[in-house]
Parts: sequence; C-alpha cells; structure tokens
Amino acid sequence: MTTVLIADDSAIVRKLLRKRLETILRGYHATVIDAADGEAALNSLLNDEVHLALLDFNMPKLNGVQVIERFKAANTGKKPYLFMVTTEASSEIVMKAIQAGAHNYLVKNKLDTAFDDKVRKVLLGA
Repeated sequence: MTTVLIADDSAIVRKLLRKRLETILRGYHATVIDAADGEAALNSLLNDEVHLALLDFNMPKLNGVQVIERFKAANTGKKPYLFMVTTEASSEIVMKAIQAGAHNYLVKNKLDTAFDDKVRKVLLGA
C-alpha cells in the first residue's frame, strides 16, 4: 500500500491536496495521511511507511526544511520522496529545501498537471 503524507498547517490546503491526490491515485491502493504541523509530520515520517511527503515550508513547531533535516539526521534507512509544496517561492528558500534533501519544490498557486505528473511518476512509475 502506498502512503502519502500531506503536512500543512492549513486545514483547507490539506483538504484540497487530499482531494487532488484521491483523483490522481483513483484505482490504486493508496492511503493519504496528514499532519497539521512540522512535529507531527516528522513523527509520521519516522513512524509510518510514507512513500511521498508533501511538506509546507511555513508550519508551526518545525518548518518544512527543519522536518527534512531532522528526518535525514535520524538515519532511519527510509527513503520517501520529499516534496516542498508551499507559497514561498524565494530562491533562498528553494535552495534551503533542496540542500536539506527535498526532491522537488512546488509552488501552491501553480499546482497544475505538472504536479499530477510528478506525483504519478514518483508513486506509480508513470
């Protein structure tokens, strides 16, 4: 079973991303879980079998980059795909995310078919 983590402090964004993922992954055995803050996201990455994590940058407790850094430092041997999905588009934040280990960086207001394709490629090999 494929598991996708949505980590965002906005319940509305989590709901919208969940609906989008359910459409993208319709017909496949996939579970979508969510976290409302960075600490909960880190706990899910450490304790659940997450295949793809969609992480917001601005979250309470830990931001998305801190989540990635702490997850990588834990050396769990797990290798989920880590996507930053945020409104922050500054080159400084993009670089921080990539340097921390994010596999992709997507701007929320520009989520289009490219987002769908990236999710399919990562999770379904399509």
